[in-house]
Amino acid sequence: VAPHGGAIEPGTSECARALAGSMFSLYVFESLQNPGNRSLHVTSTHFDDPVCLDLISRSALVVTVHGCEGKEEAVFVGGRAGNEKAYLIECLGANGFLALPDRLHRGMYRNNLCNRGMTGAGLQLELSEGLRRSFATDPQTASIGAGCRAQAFVQLVSESLQSLCERRL
Repeated sequence: VAPHGGAIEPGTSECARALAGSMFSLYVFESLQNPGNRSLHVTSTHFDDPVCLDLISRSALVVTVHGCEGKEEAVFVGGRAGNEKAYLIECLGANGFLALPDRLHRGMYRNNLCNRGMTGAGLQLELSEGLRRSFATDPQTASIGAGCRAQAFVQLVSESLQSLCERRL
């Protein structure tokens, strides 16, 4: 799920699409308005689109993709799925990505979008601006490209999520 896609948090909808691929369900809310996109940013605890809520209510593991500030190339992992969070951080770190528990956007509230799935415990990925730009084919938009780093990230996270879902079933 990319609730702040398009020009709200550039690069998040492209990343969510790439992560979902043909294996996972996908929901993206995209702003096409430019400028003035900040007014379209609905917090994850207040996001209430019925289409999205219906999809995630039937999902074993909900993963939301967000963008955050920061020049460092990092992914901050939040959400209530503690074991899954630790596993993903470990996998990313072992493969050369800076991945840390998210201390700012923790995603711990029960009504956070990532935690509204069947288990009440999901993952929230906050991709720093630096990381999104490192993936970009167009640095001004931070849209994810076909570069080796972007492909490695998407493949690693997708495989990790697939493994996590198989363990849950």
